[in-house]
Amino acid sequence: MTKCPAIAITLAIALLSTGSAVAQTANPPVPIEYSGTTAGLAPGSGIVLTFRIFNWSTADDRQRVLQVLTSASKENSGLPDLTKLLASHRSMGQIWTEGPGGYALKYAHREELPDGGQRIVVISDRPIGALNPPGPWKADGQTTDVDPFTVIEMHVSKDGKGEGKMSLGVPFTIDPGDHTVDLSNYAAAPVTIRNVQLRRGTAGGY
Repeated sequence: MTKCPAIAITLAIALLSTGSAVAQTANPPVPIEYSGTTAGLAPGSGIVLTFRIFNWSTADDRQRVLQVLTSASKENSGLPDLTKLLASHRSMGQIWTEGPGGYALKYAHREELPDGGQRIVVISDRPIGALNPPGPWKADGQTTDVDPFTVIEMHVSKDGKGEGKMSLGVPFTIDPGDHTVDLSNYAAAPVTIRNVQLRRGTAGGY
């Protein structure tokens, strides 16, 4: 009888260890790095962007971030407030430019495309270009206001090459069902990130 508690404790420890291993396997770190060069922007063309993604957003992560962004988009104001509101949300990675600072990614999601490639969508916590003088970037001919964040959608082939487009004068759609966002008409939107290439990580299966 005296051995039962010890057996129970040993079994509990084993189960906890197994559960921890399963959890880590189910949601492993995702060190992915892409690069691309901006195009069709005024200002902002010809700048190399580096995307470093360390985690993919869970459904709960996506829901919380999109609730904040929906409100900010409607008000179209309060850049400092938006950055503060998103400060408590964990970052999924960063975008680095040729400027002095980087942009935190508060949303990172990927889906497999029919051809085996990947559709990757990330959202920055401030307008892309805001840290690069002379200020936030706009698409050529864009007359609409700049949102206090930027949605970036990249389509990447199985070999890790592709293109990207941004929500600069391009509408985006939020799906409240699965808490995802994408550019409303990706096919018709102008390419604003050319020569997207996988620099680190695996193009498929991540």
